[in-house]
Amino acid sequence: MKILGLLDNYGAETDGRRPSVMQLTDASLLQSGKPFFIPSDNHDYEAFPSVAIRISRLGKSIPARFAHRYFSQATIGLNIRDMDRLRELSQAGLPWAEAVAFDYSAPIGTMVDAETVFDPRSRIEIDLCDTEGNPVCGQVVYRTSDLIADVYSVIEMLSQRFTLKEGDIIFVGYAPFPIPAKIRHNIICRLGSQILLKTKIR
Repeated sequence: MKILGLLDNYGAETDGRRPSVMQLTDASLLQSGKPFFIPSDNHDYEAFPSVAIRISRLGKSIPARFAHRYFSQATIGLNIRDMDRLRELSQAGLPWAEAVAFDYSAPIGTMVDAETVFDPRSRIEIDLCDTEGNPVCGQVVYRTSDLIADVYSVIEMLSQRFTLKEGDIIFVGYAPFPIPAKIRHNIICRLGSQILLKTKIR
């Protein structure tokens, strides 16, 4: 199973740059309801949200007009990043997978019907609460309508370089607004009244 995530594909001007791709590992996935344990390194951690899809059939070099045949489920997910290590590696010009693709760095929600998630009217509301359920900061909203390249174009682009297989996960566009990931925080992501993802930070 491959896990691919797109950067520079949400909401901001990119001066025509092609979205960049990072690859996570199977061990990066963390299912909804499971806690994320902050490593004991005193680093700053932040979570970046993205809608994710699950590939449902084998495909290579898929035209965008046929991309709808290759997925039927979607959800919201996060990429929890070690921001201190990410800055160090970026400044040194070194690969930064260590800072973004470590074990359990990718909490992922319950898969639901993709048409619901990608409805232009849909909004995924992300709340950060303390252990008592009190808001820690303002609500964040993720809209799939704010993706620069839509999900069909993303599948077309990725399938030029990767053979997409059943079960592969694609995070189609990480939002540039980070969510603080600190001990005793709870991150809750809702689509309407349905909770798709709940992650306790410990």
